[in-house]
Amino acid sequence: SLNKLALANVISNQCNDSWQLALSFDNWLNKDNEMNGILIKEVEKMLNEMPKCK
Repeated sequence: SLNKLALANVISNQCNDSWQLALSFDNWLNKDNEMNGILIKEVEKMLNEMPKCK
């Protein structure tokens, strides 16, 4: 339905480790600023939690 938006992002580092971030937005129409803020916050959180290459 147009009222639900699901996104999945896969982030990989130079050591070939990968992490997936999945987000789902209900009633997402006309909520661009809110969605952008959540997406940026969650991607930043994931990047900060990724371990360094060994």
